[in-house]
Amino acid sequence: MSSSSRQVDVTEFGHTDDISMDELTIQGPVAPFASDDDTMSTTAPESAADDVALNRATKRRQQHYEKQKARRKEKRAQTQAIAATDAPIFEVRDAAGKGKGLFAIRHIPRGTRILSEQALIACSGFVGNGSVTKAFYGLPADKRSAYMDLDCKTVLPGEQDISEPLRNQLLPARAIIAVFQTNFVVEQTHTLRMTVYLQASRLNHSCVPNALASYNSAVAGQVVHAIHDIKPDEEITISYIQSLEYGRQTRNNELKQPVERWFFTCECEACGTKDRPNETSDAMRERLNKMRMNVYKSMSRWIEGSCVDFQRLKAMLEKRVKILRSEHLIGTRDFIEAVKYASWASYITGDILKALEYKQCEKECVLHGFDCDSKLYQRVAAELGRLRRDGPNLTKDVEAGLKVHMKRSLEEGKRRMLAGQRFVALEGVLEL
Repeated sequence: MSSSSRQVDVTEFGHTDDISMDELTIQGPVAPFASDDDTMSTTAPESAADDVALNRATKRRQQHYEKQKARRKEKRAQTQAIAATDAPIFEVRDAAGKGKGLFAIRHIPRGTRILSEQALIACSGFVGNGSVTKAFYGLPADKRSAYMDLDCKTVLPGEQDISEPLRNQLLPARAIIAVFQTNFVVEQTHTLRMTVYLQASRLNHSCVPNALASYNSAVAGQVVHAIHDIKPDEEITISYIQSLEYGRQTRNNELKQPVERWFFTCECEACGTKDRPNETSDAMRERLNKMRMNVYKSMSRWIEGSCVDFQRLKAMLEKRVKILRSEHLIGTRDFIEAVKYASWASYITGDILKALEYKQCEKECVLHGFDCDSKLYQRVAAELGRLRRDGPNLTKDVEAGLKVHMKRSLEEGKRRMLAGQRFVALEGVLEL
């Protein structure tokens, strides 16, 4: 990926993320939620001048939305033009120090569906040696050959002291298992399943990815979308790890877990090299991680009935979004989560216009990263429509709904992290 990140001063964003949980917790009664007579709309103007100023601000915001709408329409037209042609938009090439990779062969606009494919091998639930080898031998000969051509660097349990040539001679099944463990993806459908894809498995990792891979039930397989414009000859990259809001050391430790799956240290523009690490980006991401943990704790306390200072929490979330932008992480799962929580906090504090702005940003990112046929996009679009329609007039009955929604969101995030930590429990001794 071409390097385009600017160096940002860590102090630029203040120290809101350093607020302790005691400071975020309010001592005393909870501020009343808006009722029918006390909506969460902004204070009514006290004079004609205030009324004019409010109307001008609303008009400017509407013009801004219209410009965004026009840009999105143009992007969709570009994406549809690409989809309408049979010409390929990427190819497999050697990636220096990373084996094979996917590279753009022409300009790929943000939001383009780069690929959509069904799994080569899919195993549900607990995966053992027998199910992997059985699935492999059930493939046609040409697909078995393509599967064995995928990258393989995994050392199975008990093999750490055995040389690679000797490992490959032990048993034919050993190489099959090793390829699976190097390339499998954990997918949460109606059940948990572990899959290997022929093309998507070629995507390499970056801590500043330009694409997002996800399971899409509409195609019953993996889809990959560009979350940034991708230039010709630029490598298409995704993130292998659950969150990019970790420091460099934590990210690289995760890339080697579990059971030493990938055996590499990332040297993307956010990580830098071993001799010249990107200390500015590292400091920013450490702060992002601290913010994220404080947000989780604050929301958990609010769900449990404790009082939280949402004005200060909102300020923290706004800084989190700003730093994510500076780190070129727009469109990633971390960014989508951040703007979603910022929208909620804005709504709770009565800033409906900000809530709409963040929710619109969330919808746009989900559209570009998951497309309009995903269940996530349909849910976010419905939430935005309701907020636009009823936002200023939502009553306190919504408080219970918000808490349920937040609780579900936090639980989904935890499940996703746990699913990512799961791996194939492969036995040291293989039996055919």
